[in-house]
Amino acid sequence: MMKNHGVVLHFSNAHDNYHSAYQYVTKQDTEVFLSPNHPNLNVIGSPRTKTCIRAYRESRKRKQNENANAQQEKAKKIRHLSNFEVSEFLVANQIKSETELLALADTQSKEGKKDLANFILCRSNEAIQELIDNTWRLQNARAKLDRKKSRIDLPRDARSAECVDGCNGEWIKCAREVLKNNNIHPVVFASALKDLLTKGRGNSEM
Repeated sequence: MMKNHGVVLHFSNAHDNYHSAYQYVTKQDTEVFLSPNHPNLNVIGSPRTKTCIRAYRESRKRKQNENANAQQEKAKKIRHLSNFEVSEFLVANQIKSETELLALADTQSKEGKKDLANFILCRSNEAIQELIDNTWRLQNARAKLDRKKSRIDLPRDARSAECVDGCNGEWIKCAREVLKNNNIHPVVFASALKDLLTKGRGNSEM
C-alpha cells in the first residue's frame, strides 16, 4: 500500500493511550488524515493521566498473569488416575457399565473430586468400555478356571483352604458325628465319594 498508494498500514498496539498512538502514527507520516476539528496533540502534549493509565495497564497485565498461573496450579492439583487405579475402583464399587461409571464420576465432580471425571474426559468411549470389559474379564478369569476343574479337585482344594469365619474346624466333628449316627465308616464314605466324583456315580453301597 505504501509503495502503490503512499498509505502507511503499519501500526503498533503497545500504547497506553490515544496520545501515544497518535505520536507513533504521525512521527513519519506527515499527511495523516484527521477528522474535522481534531485537536493538535503535538501542541497539547502528553495527558496528565498518562502515568495512571500505564500503571493500570501494568496492573491488569499482572492480574492476567496471576490468573493464568492460578489456572495452571489448579490443573496440576488434579491427579491423573492410571487404568489400574480405575480398574480397582470399578471392582470396589461393582461398576459394570459405562453409564454407572459416568453417573458416579458426575456425583464426585460435584463434590469437588475431579480425578475420575478428568480420567473419563481424556479418553474415548471405546477406551472406557474396553477398560470396563477387561476389568471384569480379569475378575472372572479365576472363576472360569475353577469351573473347568474336575469334581475331585474341588474337595482337594477345599481341604487345603482356610475354614470359613466361625467354623474353627468344627465341620470335621460334625461330619464324623453324622457318619457315626448312620453307621457309616469314614473310609467307606470316602471311597464312595471318590467314585461319585470321578465316575459320576458310586459303586459302593453304604
